[in-house]
Amino acid sequence: MANFEHQINLTAKFVDNGILVEWNPFNAEESDLYFYAEEIHDEWEHSVMKYIDLHEQPLDTQSGERLLGTVNKDREKYTWHFKLVADEREEVISIKKDDSSDDEGGDQDENIKPISTDPNDWEVQGKVLDGKKIVAGVVDIGGVAHMLVQSQRKIDGVWTNCGELYTSTDLKEWTPHENNPVLIDAMPWAGQDNGIPHRIAPRTLIKWQGSYYTYTRDRNGQYPGIRGVGVFSSDDLIDWQGYDDWFVDVERVKAKVPDNLLADNEYERCYLKCATIGAGIYIIVNIEDVEGNDSTFVFKGTDPIDFNSFEYIEAPWVGGGRIVGNLYRINGEWIQIDRGTPGYDSIRIQKGWKPFELGDGIPIDHDGPRETAFPFFYQGRWHLFYDDNKDGRNIHLATQNTP
Repeated sequence: MANFEHQINLTAKFVDNGILVEWNPFNAEESDLYFYAEEIHDEWEHSVMKYIDLHEQPLDTQSGERLLGTVNKDREKYTWHFKLVADEREEVISIKKDDSSDDEGGDQDENIKPISTDPNDWEVQGKVLDGKKIVAGVVDIGGVAHMLVQSQRKIDGVWTNCGELYTSTDLKEWTPHENNPVLIDAMPWAGQDNGIPHRIAPRTLIKWQGSYYTYTRDRNGQYPGIRGVGVFSSDDLIDWQGYDDWFVDVERVKAKVPDNLLADNEYERCYLKCATIGAGIYIIVNIEDVEGNDSTFVFKGTDPIDFNSFEYIEAPWVGGGRIVGNLYRINGEWIQIDRGTPGYDSIRIQKGWKPFELGDGIPIDHDGPRETAFPFFYQGRWHLFYDDNKDGRNIHLATQNTP
């Protein structure tokens, strides 16, 4: 039997070389994807299993997607219907030209080009910001790059994490904002150290329906201890609004994840991996038990400050513990970025929503990324910001040579 405890969320969209059908990955003993276009096909005449010779491979429900690359070249003139049948359940959707966007509510640039996974396509530019900093995210506002970073400052004699804002037009020289730190507001969930918020640690940056959101790494306070993830919102990246409660914590994760995926040990920590925009907001979090074992879970929602709007999504690595890598949604594809091998002295970019595969990456002269790696499309090409793991958490840059 397939696991249909959660909806598979079948979707489809027009792409350059066909129609891309996507769903939440799951296991099924028997499955098929049926499809037809009004005016040119009879109802449910075609299926992937029937036309394996046209589609190269049988349907794999664990992959979460299928490209129908042999459909009519005038595909966008018609209304298409899709039916995913798996074991004893089925789900049906229809699309036409106006329904093809994968980024409803998000703010991705329609002219973004594919990101390369070939290490030879990238050139390391070196360090661009130093001084105990980790990149949270970068956005383009009017042709100027704006970077939100997690930084450490000594305030009233106490070292504390905070959020700082920097701007640049060449991505190499960065100007600090005059109001830095822009994010240091104490929240009720934030631990204090002599009155200073100890771990306001912005770890990601998304733009959703015209506003910006950042999620903190985990709660403030000393480790170990009960921890969760906070959220802040802003219209300009300068003035940030915090909220009185955690966005997500261990209990909220456990309430949405199937019981058979949870460990028997008590969980004490919930922390953020990353967040990304696609056909909704995707939040990737880890929860950790008292013995230090942690697992990664993905949730998809529509309200960036309300975890109640999010649903658990079954992922291919479920049952295999944590994933490696920062996970992003780019041009309708999943992209993972993390350390390569050997010796962690490279950065590996991998396409696909699947367990991360170690291998050769972009060669760098230090260990990294320790925490984050953020892809940024700017001035017609891809750039990658990451923090190192050897030289005090400084921010480095690599640029894709081929536009």
